Amino acid sequence: MDKNELIKRIDKSFNDVIHWYKEQPQESFILRSAPDKWTAGQHALHLLKTASAYNKGLSINKLILKYKFGTNNRTERNFEETRARYKEKLLIADPSFLKSNDFTPQEVSLDDKDSILAKLNSKSLAIQSKLAKWPEAKLSKLLFPHPAMGKMTVREMAYFIAFHNDHHVEILEKSYSKLSKM
Repeated sequence: MDKNELIKRIDKSFNDVIHWYKEQPQESFILRSAPDKWTAGQHALHLLKTASAYNKGLSINKLILKYKFGTNNRTERNFEETRARYKEKLLIADPSFLKSNDFTPQEVSLDDKDSILAKLNSKSLAIQSKLAKWPEAKLSKLLFPHPAMGKMTVREMAYFIAFHNDHHVEILEKSYSKLSKM
């Protein structure tokens, strides 16, 4: 996927997230689909934390990224391969990792909804703008760290952002459709 297609894919994934939330009843933002699950609002905050980290990474000087994380020395994964690897990592991930890291959201209130969604939109636009300025070749050369997947190219991390948003919308659709049928 070239840079322009990738930017469009990221835009669509964020728009899908925001659209899902805007279509839901207000109170669903703070409801849990099950006692041990995140609220819909916590999913939104998790996506915001993820987008914020990627956005921040895109702002780091490329020489510093190269020095700190190195350069890619393997065949770059495409979108589907990156998504498949993420799904594998989810299956074998230590459950404590999934519950205790910088991307685990704290509780949110209904008053947080508009702010979180506005920030998600803002991060989406910032990511798209920053990616547009990156040279195509550097997207495949420089690396970012991912807490579960290890080092990924900047392009692979962009893939991750897009399908990670989709992954959470799928979770929300399944979980909250069950609630509406009850």
